[in-house]
Amino acid sequence: IYASIIGNFRNEEQNISEKLKNLKIADQIPPIPGILFTNNLMLNIYVKGWMIVRVEEGEVVGTIPGKRVTTKRLKFMGHFHPALQPYRYLIHMDTSERTFRNSQAALHGNIMKYVRCHPQYYWFGRQHPVRTTMEQEIDVVLKRKHLSHPPSLTKWRDWLNEGDKQRMKQANNLRLPETNYFVIDTHHEDFLCSWKDVYDTLIKWDVWRDQLVWNWPMRNWKKRIHFFNPGQFKIPEGCGN
Repeated sequence: IYASIIGNFRNEEQNISEKLKNLKIADQIPPIPGILFTNNLMLNIYVKGWMIVRVEEGEVVGTIPGKRVTTKRLKFMGHFHPALQPYRYLIHMDTSERTFRNSQAALHGNIMKYVRCHPQYYWFGRQHPVRTTMEQEIDVVLKRKHLSHPPSLTKWRDWLNEGDKQRMKQANNLRLPETNYFVIDTHHEDFLCSWKDVYDTLIKWDVWRDQLVWNWPMRNWKKRIHFFNPGQFKIPEGCGN
């Protein structure tokens, strides 16, 4: 399981040790190792099962702040990082209060047993609680100019709607996710190529938020994507016994 605090722009460092402690990853059977990536040389945690890995803040790309670039790189290319390469399954979480609650609920329900009982899926995450399509997400963010760079996002939307290519329709065929908490199986290289392309698409089009592009690179993986509620999932009877 891994998270990142790059820049502390939401004050995520406050009480971070206590929040990580409450996840009790060392009490899982088997224990789940935890990694917190940060660019803060002064941040330390002393929580059983967790370690800090220092990373450098990325450079600004287009209008995307360097801190955000680094966060997205870890999110969609984390499987390349030496600290994460040994693991087949990666649980990613951001450091918001709501995500900590979801993660705690999922761990309490034995999320990794649930994942291993469904090998036909490569990605496990939540549906967006409000919107259903990427198109809706783009329309909303275009009205909230502080959440992205409107000219770049407009160009991205126009490309998706270009002519009769139906790119937006293809993207909308997959449910809009909430990407602050997910589990990914890294033993499927073709899937990981599309997963990495989320990051590449953000950089290419100068878009800040991954939910504004996620559905396009992932459009062909609907059968391998599993939406679930971290607090309300059941392990199939007899699985893992």
